[in-house]
Amino acid sequence: MISVRSRKFRQGLVLVLALSFTLSLAAMSVSPYMLGGEEFEFWMLAVNSILIAIPLGILHSLLGILILAADRHRRHEGIDTRLAKWLYWGPRICCLILVAFMSLFAFDVFEEGRTLGGMLLAFLMHMLPMIALGFVLAFAWRWPWVGAVVFGLAALAFSIWTLDDGIQSAGTFLIIGAPLLMISLVFAANASWKREIDLARHPII
Repeated sequence: MISVRSRKFRQGLVLVLALSFTLSLAAMSVSPYMLGGEEFEFWMLAVNSILIAIPLGILHSLLGILILAADRHRRHEGIDTRLAKWLYWGPRICCLILVAFMSLFAFDVFEEGRTLGGMLLAFLMHMLPMIALGFVLAFAWRWPWVGAVVFGLAALAFSIWTLDDGIQSAGTFLIIGAPLLMISLVFAANASWKREIDLARHPII
């Protein structure tokens, strides 16, 4: 049974995260045009907004799940069946979506003036990190602590790699680094609260 306080907390959290998502999406979508780096085209703005919404959606949804779980755990209310399913499936599904999103950048290698063999080799090289993350997810599916450690290290490595990009590094971190970090944290919650999550997902009748 969800208490009145928990219900109000959940509603307030959804509003805050929805506002944060909207503002972040708006800022990241229009910033290239405001900084004068690109010529404004409405269709390009729409496409960029849709693409940027994918990692931002992952970031905010997992953040909300983690905050809800931590709040209920702190107040010793326990994890209900719905929240347990969110905790279990959230990082797994979001990781698949993020890997698919990151794979889109590998298609930039296909352009005129290059040989087919060279483009395929470049495509494979660009796909290697996503293939590695896919293998990590396969292990993390059974052992969540693997996902917590490896995705956390991946977020750290990506943040260090983009540190020299100046102000653009913040946007890049929100798109790739922050979702990887949130996947790591929710996998860590899976590992820490494994017994509670399993009991809530498969209650003993």
